[in-house]
Amino acid sequence: MGIFSTAGLFLAVLLCNGIFLQSCLGSGSIPTITCIEQERQALLKFKRSLTDTTRRLSSWTGEDCCNWKGIQCEGNTSHVVKLDLVSLDPDAAPIETDEVNPSLLELKYLEHLDLRGNNFHDIRIPIFFGSMTSLRYLNLSNSKFGGRVPHHLGNVSNLMVLDLHCMKHPFSRFSLLTIDDFTWVSHLSSLQYLDASGMNLSRALNLNVMLNMLPSLTELSLSGCELHSTLLVSHFYLNSTASNIRKLDLSRNSFAGEFPKFVENLTALRVLDLSYNDLNSSFPLYLENLKSLEHLNLANNSFTGDVVGLSRLLLTQCTLKSLDMSSNQFKGQMSRSYGNLSGCAMYNLEMLIISSNPFISGNLPDWLGQFKRLKYLYLSSNSFSGSIPQSLGTLSALEELRIHDNQLNGTIPVSLGQLSNLKILDLSSNHLEGVLTDANFANLTILEELSIDSNLLTLNLISPPFQVKSLQMGSCKIGTTGFPQWLRTQKKLFSWIISNASISGTLPQWLDEMPLMELDLSHNHISGPIQKLPPTLWSLDLSDNLISGPLPQNSVRWCSI
Repeated sequence: MGIFSTAGLFLAVLLCNGIFLQSCLGSGSIPTITCIEQERQALLKFKRSLTDTTRRLSSWTGEDCCNWKGIQCEGNTSHVVKLDLVSLDPDAAPIETDEVNPSLLELKYLEHLDLRGNNFHDIRIPIFFGSMTSLRYLNLSNSKFGGRVPHHLGNVSNLMVLDLHCMKHPFSRFSLLTIDDFTWVSHLSSLQYLDASGMNLSRALNLNVMLNMLPSLTELSLSGCELHSTLLVSHFYLNSTASNIRKLDLSRNSFAGEFPKFVENLTALRVLDLSYNDLNSSFPLYLENLKSLEHLNLANNSFTGDVVGLSRLLLTQCTLKSLDMSSNQFKGQMSRSYGNLSGCAMYNLEMLIISSNPFISGNLPDWLGQFKRLKYLYLSSNSFSGSIPQSLGTLSALEELRIHDNQLNGTIPVSLGQLSNLKILDLSSNHLEGVLTDANFANLTILEELSIDSNLLTLNLISPPFQVKSLQMGSCKIGTTGFPQWLRTQKKLFSWIISNASISGTLPQWLDEMPLMELDLSHNHISGPIQKLPPTLWSLDLSDNLISGPLPQNSVRWCSI
C-alpha cells in the first residue's frame, strides 16, 4: 500500500537542512558552478569501469560535471556532493560491473552516494567505502553485492542513512550479504536510518550493543534476516537510548512465543511490523499506551486470545492509520467490545485488515461506520454472521470493501451504493439474499471489481453506472433465461464468472466484441454451436452445458467443455 516511510524521508530532511546547497540557496542569485577537474576525471574513471548498455550515463560528457545527470555540486565550492545512479532512469537496464573503481576516493566532499538497483555481480562491498568519511547517505540496496559487509564502514562517522537491504538471489556465489559482528555499526553515532533487510544475520554478534549505542537511530528495518527467538529475547534489550525509534520492522523472521516486551518502552514508535513470524501470545494491551503509533502489522502469526484487545486499540488509538491482523487465531466478537467510540475528535484509520481469523464471530460492529477516513476494509474469511450494517454506507472514502467468505445473511443495504470512491466490492461466499437493482449501485461509477457469487441473490439490473473489469456473479439468479442485455455495456470486462446461473439458449453474437480474457459459463443450459469467441480470450469454461460442435479457432489456452 506504500504507507511505511523510507530512506527518501531522510533525504528530504538533509536537503531542507542545506546540506545540498545548490537546491537550498533561496531566491537570490545562484553563482556559476564550475566542475573541479580532478573530480571530473575521477567520475570519468568510475564511468569507464561500468557497463552501461542503455547509455544511462550518456550525459557524462563535456567539461562541467556539475551538469551531468545524477551529479550534484555544492553551490559555493563546486565540489561534487551527490552521486545518484538510481535516479537517472529507473526503467532502464541496470548498470553493471564487477569492480568499483577507487577513483571515487577523489570525491572527498561526497555526502550522498546512491548505487541501489544496479548489478555488481556479487562482489563484496569495497573496503575503501570506509574511507569516504564525508558520506552522510549511503544506499547500496538491491545492487547484488555479496559476502560480508566490511567493518570499515564504521569509520564513516557522519553517516545518517545506511541502506543495505537486499533481495535474495539464489544463483549468486554468496548466499546474500551478511554481518557477523555489529560492533562497527555502533560507531555510527549519527545514524538515523538503518535497513539491513534480507541479509543473513542469524549469527551476528553484538546486535544488542549496536541498538543501544545509536542515540540518533529512528528507523530500523531487519526484515527477513533469519533472526530467531533467542535473539529476540536476549539481543533486543533496549535502553533509553533506543527511545527515539519511530519505525521498527522485524517482519519475516523466525520469532516465536511471547510478544516482545521491549516494545512497551518505545514510546515514540510510529511503525511496528512483526508480520510473518510465529508469535503466539494474546494481544498486548500496552500497545494502547503507544500514543504515536500509526501503522501496526501483526499479520501471519499465531496470536490468540479475545479480540476485545484489538477492538480497544481501534477505539482508543486516535493516531492509528493502518492495522493488519490477518491470518492469526483471534477469537470472540468485535461487536460486543464497545457500543460507541469515544476519546478521539477524529479517527485517522485508513486501512483495517482482520481477514483469516476463523474464530472471530458475531455481527459486524456498527461502530465501523465512524472511521470516516477508511479506504481499505478487509474482513474476509472470518465467521461473521448477521446482516451488513447500514453504517458501512457512510464510509465515503472507502475504495475497497472485502467481506467475502463469512456467514453474513440478510439483504445488501442500499447505502453501499453511495460509496462513490469504491473500486472493489467483494461480498462473495456468504448467505446474502434479496434482489439487487440499479439503486444498489447508484453512485458506484468507478467500480472496477464486483464479486457477489455464491450467495442467494437475484440480479435485476437495467443500466448500472459502472464499467467493471472483473465480474463474479456465479450462482446468482439473473431474472431472465438468456444473457442479460446490460452486460453489453461493459466495455472493459476481462474476467466474467457467471456459472450456475440457469442461463439457457445460445451465446449472443455481441459476446465476441468484449475484451474478455477469462470466461466461466459452466453449469448452465447453454446450447447450440459456438460460432465465434472474443479474440482476447485466454481461459474458457463451458463444462456442464449443452454445447454442440467444435470450438472456433482461437487463442484460448485453457478450455473445459
